[in-house]
Amino acid sequence: GYGESMFVDIGAGIPESDVPVTSSDVAIDVGSEADLFKTFEDHWRLLESDSLIPRLSEFLNRPIPILQPYVTILDLVSPNELTFRLVGTAITETFGMDATGQNILSFMPGEAGKILSDVAFQITSHPCGAKIGSDVATATGRAMTSESVGFPLLRKENESACVVWLNLLGEPAHYGEPVVQMSNFKRSAWIDVGAGVPE
Repeated sequence: GYGESMFVDIGAGIPESDVPVTSSDVAIDVGSEADLFKTFEDHWRLLESDSLIPRLSEFLNRPIPILQPYVTILDLVSPNELTFRLVGTAITETFGMDATGQNILSFMPGEAGKILSDVAFQITSHPCGAKIGSDVATATGRAMTSESVGFPLLRKENESACVVWLNLLGEPAHYGEPVVQMSNFKRSAWIDVGAGVPE
């Protein structure tokens, strides 16, 4: 939960929290892994905001532990540079490295990188959410699918926007079996967050 109303005193008191609890906070079911994408979207939609796009600081101040291992945040520096601001532990393990601070497009040359860049900038400029997918292969040759859902976040004034993604594989990649190839990268759906979706 987000605040002290979600804690139960078992005799040692409860933690203090500077994050206010609102009635909408308890609407998110964080106990089920059956639909992490739905939980992620609900979480993003419930973030406090004075516009259609919540702030990065609001997202970072309200983490949901069940989601965090699968989250990445990309800073949109330019169409040719999408920098990892944050990489969840499950993503680091899946790809066998911590890519924080690196340009994701260096790992996705050609058409795949162009598609990701176009989708990311549409997410922040429209604004909207998006679902993307690809086929992936591990170092042992195992094939599976990957799906990601992304939503926009505002950074500080005069800074470029960023996109927060939840990234899930069709089946878990085992430790020591990193993903080494992504193919057939495509956007599968736009998600309306209140401003319609791109044509």
